[in-house]
Amino acid sequence: MDMQLTIWQRAMLVQVVSGTRVDMRALRVALRALEALEFSEEEREEVGLVEEGGQMRWPADSVGRTFTIALEKPELRFVRNAVEGFAGWPVAQAGEVFELLGKLGVDTDAQD
Repeated sequence: MDMQLTIWQRAMLVQVVSGTRVDMRALRVALRALEALEFSEEEREEVGLVEEGGQMRWPADSVGRTFTIALEKPELRFVRNAVEGFAGWPVAQAGEVFELLGKLGVDTDAQD
């Protein structure tokens, strides 16, 4: 499945997936998902992405930039499950969060 992700959405998915604890059966799927989500060196340079002390930042003129990310069914299922179990979503970014959840096919109505 191809998805258009903003820099913030992609960075959050990298954080969520890389912080997920898995058993050995899921490790390869998690690594493939992470490989698809992580920014390449060329992409980092293109948008001015800088990582300092575990935090990513990018210039304001790159905020609306999107990337096409392709995830196969097993990786998409893993990412969706990781996202559903993640409890660190910033409330101040609720609009981006709900947009991302929609792109992943996560049912947010059931959470009310």
